[in-house]
Amino acid sequence: MTPLPGHSASILIADDDPLIRLVLRHASERHGYQVIEVSNGSDLLERVAASSFKLCIMDASMPGPSVGVRLTTMRSVAPAMEVLIISGYAEQPESARGSGARFMSKPIELASFDKLLDGLRPSPSLGSAKA
Repeated sequence: MTPLPGHSASILIADDDPLIRLVLRHASERHGYQVIEVSNGSDLLERVAASSFKLCIMDASMPGPSVGVRLTTMRSVAPAMEVLIISGYAEQPESARGSGARFMSKPIELASFDKLLDGLRPSPSLGSAKA
């Protein structure tokens, strides 16, 4: 698939597990997105400050600032960016609740991930549709 006109086609994937990054990269690229990968929270915040992303996918538990600090910083720098928190735990971290971030537990079900990506694409009649 190719990105639609006017569609921001960049996704940031932040996870300290290279296999998770690889799987999410391939799924995102199948949907026409360009992908940037980082392996820690500090690099994630640097990238968010330097570039514009449609979606940031981040592991709740990885080296660097806590998920709460990352969310607060990202919301101040890029308030319109969608955020998906992924975790090996079944529930969203307490510090992320009420943040507007989406949540998926690992292992990621690719069908659910594909639906999320499809929901980020603009709708021809509505402008932008969110999942």
